[in-house]
Amino acid sequence: MHLKKTIMIVLLTLLTVLVMAYKIRPGDVLFVSVYGSAELSGEIVVGPDGTASIPPLGSVAVLGKTLEEAESLLSGKYLSGGILATRPQVTVSVKSYAPFMFYVLGEVNKPG
Repeated sequence: MHLKKTIMIVLLTLLTVLVMAYKIRPGDVLFVSVYGSAELSGEIVVGPDGTASIPPLGSVAVLGKTLEEAESLLSGKYLSGGILATRPQVTVSVKSYAPFMFYVLGEVNKPG
C-alpha cells in the first residue's frame, strides 16, 4: 500500500513537470551548452539563493525561470557582456533535479 502511494506521488510530480514548464529551483544541477564554444559549456549548480555561478558571467539569478527563459537570459548576457560577438545559441538542460520534499500531516500507518 505504501509503495502504491509513493508511486502515485512520483507519477503526479512527473506529470506536473511535464504539463507545466519546469521552473529552476535551488539545488538543481544544470548543464549549459553554448554552441561552438566548448569552454563556455559545462555543469552549474543553482545555489540556495537562486543564483548560479557561470564563468565568465559571474553570478546569474535563475531561480523560478523556465529552461527557455534561462537560455534567453544567458544568451543575452554573453552578447551584452562582450564575451561573444554574435548572439549565441545556448541550451540549458537539467542534469539532476533538486529533491522534492513532501510533508504529510495527520495520522499515518508507518511514520518515516
